[in-house]
Amino acid sequence: MKAALVIMAAGMGSRYGGNKQVDGIGPNGEILMEYSIFDALRAGFTKVVFIIKPDMRDLMENMVGKHLAACKTADGDNVEVCYAYQDFSSVPNFYKVPSERVKPFGTVHALLCAREFVHEPFVVINADDYYGVDAFKTIYTELSKLAESGEGTMVGYDLCNTVSEHGTVTRGVCHVNEQGMLEARIAEITRILGEATVVATPKRSNSVHIGSTVTVDMGGRERVFTIVGGAESDAHEGKISNESPVGQALLGCKKGDEVTTTGPTGRDIKLTVIKIEH
Repeated sequence: MKAALVIMAAGMGSRYGGNKQVDGIGPNGEILMEYSIFDALRAGFTKVVFIIKPDMRDLMENMVGKHLAACKTADGDNVEVCYAYQDFSSVPNFYKVPSERVKPFGTVHALLCAREFVHEPFVVINADDYYGVDAFKTIYTELSKLAESGEGTMVGYDLCNTVSEHGTVTRGVCHVNEQGMLEARIAEITRILGEATVVATPKRSNSVHIGSTVTVDMGGRERVFTIVGGAESDAHEGKISNESPVGQALLGCKKGDEVTTTGPTGRDIKLTVIKIEH
């Protein structure tokens, strides 16, 4: 199967302080995206599309492109190499770009710029992230199973394997159902600390843990709460933090247990667990 690796490399690297996409990190000056390209070709990908700023063309060709064009795919064919420019010429006419805007608009804008080069199943990656060969093997296999249109797939990582020891990170936290299908909620969580604790959810349990939906009797009224991490809490949707007084009181409880906690006004709240769902 022909498949394209689309690399978003037009970021200006303002927070990093330079062109992080082309800074050498390997023992022989290899840049980060070279590792991704190497792994993707081994997994079966046949085309590489670089999304870059127009003034990066010569730099990208000299560092990666010319060598890549001489490489072979897993089937022995030449690797197809394309360059898409992320500039404002691709922005639809109905939108007026602010005169002071210099930076590109982001992922959707990048893909819009690359649309004329991609006609096969494809995967999108950042130039300055490391994914690992297993990720490319997995996504290539999944791409081959998709319908010709209207479907997509993604590779996810355990959050604990993506945090940094050198500051905070921003991650898109995805939820899947029991069939592994992505649900309609992807929350962008900012400032995640490397010291965060990732809690494993028991597959079979008769007690309350993070992720449980609990029906309780609260002063004669039935209330339903879902216990979540602090970043996902939403009182309007009945999602309460595991660190809240009610959340802490319910953790570990079983059906029929009675607990008492303190409400926002300082008064005691008595809870009786009626039902637990996972």
